[in-house]
Amino acid sequence: MKKNFIFSNKYYLLTLILIIIIFFIFVFFSYYEKLEEERFFKNQSLKRSEAELNLVLDAYKITADSLFENILDTPAIKSIIYQALNNEEQRDYYRQKLKSKLNSFHQNLEQYNLKEIHFHFKDGISFLRMHQPEKFGDQLFAKRKSIKYVNTEAKRFLGFEEGCACNGYRYIYPLNYQGQHIGSIGLGLSFTKITDLLGKNFKGLKLFIIKTDLLEKIAFADQKAKYKNFSFLKNYSYNYNNYNQIFEQKNKFNLAVIEEINLKNKAKLESQLKAGNSFTISQRISGSYYTGTFIRITGVDGLTKGYLISYQADQALNFISQKFLNILIIAIAFLILSLILLRIIFLNNHKLRLLAHNDELTEINNRRHLTNVLTKEFNRHQRYNSSFAFIIFDIDYFKNVNDNYGHDEGDRILKELSELIKNNIRQSDHFGRWGGEEFVLLAPETELKAAYKLAEKLRKAIAAYNFIQAENITASFGIAVIENEENIEELIKRADNALYRAKAKGRNRVEID
Repeated sequence: MKKNFIFSNKYYLLTLILIIIIFFIFVFFSYYEKLEEERFFKNQSLKRSEAELNLVLDAYKITADSLFENILDTPAIKSIIYQALNNEEQRDYYRQKLKSKLNSFHQNLEQYNLKEIHFHFKDGISFLRMHQPEKFGDQLFAKRKSIKYVNTEAKRFLGFEEGCACNGYRYIYPLNYQGQHIGSIGLGLSFTKITDLLGKNFKGLKLFIIKTDLLEKIAFADQKAKYKNFSFLKNYSYNYNNYNQIFEQKNKFNLAVIEEINLKNKAKLESQLKAGNSFTISQRISGSYYTGTFIRITGVDGLTKGYLISYQADQALNFISQKFLNILIIAIAFLILSLILLRIIFLNNHKLRLLAHNDELTEINNRRHLTNVLTKEFNRHQRYNSSFAFIIFDIDYFKNVNDNYGHDEGDRILKELSELIKNNIRQSDHFGRWGGEEFVLLAPETELKAAYKLAEKLRKAIAAYNFIQAENITASFGIAVIENEENIEELIKRADNALYRAKAKGRNRVEID
């Protein structure tokens, strides 16, 4: 019965729906806030990685500028290049002369991580690679746009560029001798060195990847041999020597962790790499969050050439996730508590209404509620001239039943009689206990003849019912139908008079007034 009441009560259902809606709105906004915080911290992670890279590059720009201005941009060096430029047959001699002059300096450059020194003539021909002196004479303008830019514009260049022997950041300077532009010199900071520096000075695992097709077009054969294709990053390659060194170091990432991060973010990786964007991925693995920042590395033409990747554990994402989980647990607990309290409140209110409207013993309408219904029917009669019948009856000789069988048995009979009557009246009728063993039935839209027929039906049902094996329980009925110019008290009095006549005439009968 309680369950039926709960789910048939529109106020309960509306309140229940409102609480659930509020719960889901709260969870939705909490989840949205979580996503916004994650997006913010991912952006911060990306900016932090970019700042780390720029810090290294800016520091090396200062170093490269100082080396060029104080050591390399000298008349002695430039005169050798000038003579080689104008004496093609003697270039091997001047190349060896320049190499011998710079050998000691080049060896000392290792402490600055700037081992790549490359001299170029103004027409784009490679004159001397200090890091690979056996490779020279190749035309660079088609392969190295930075060298073409410096030698045609006579301006310095700083930026990433893929190379025949090295992939990294280039610090290229124009060379002028006796008022003439004679060529350029480039200092190179390889990405192998950059990732090593970043790994030593900042958190996380650093790795550089480059587009495979660039290697195929530009790099020397021995340079290509140092690279392998990424199985999970299409069209990109990595320096496997640098890769192996990273994972041989202690306190670094497990390779399986990185593979899982990339595998779980495969779709985003493919789309972002295809678009050439800088981006961040994240993944929860074994209860911890990890991020991977991908910084796009652009060339002279502004196109993406590769990526600097940084993988690291991210406590901020762990905190955000745990905070949302705590909020969700609290919200669910609050929802459950609210539903329990809502059920208790509505059930208690229902009980109070039952106590106010129903008889405690028989659970049918009590006299107060019947009086309210009677007033409503009377008002309706006055407004619309509608008819209704007031039927009152009580159990014959009920005192004898209590005296002979006890009050418990008497209470049982009252309950069973109430159920019997409820099962034999219309849904629109109002039935209740008037007091003691006396009952009232209000029958709306009922004339005297129909009321009499209904009362007879009930009288016979009571007489035929086996309440007690040794006793025949009967009831006497009095009927009054509302008349014009009559008030409620007069109606009740007429029904009472009819009931008394029924008793006076031998009981177990119906009388009308």
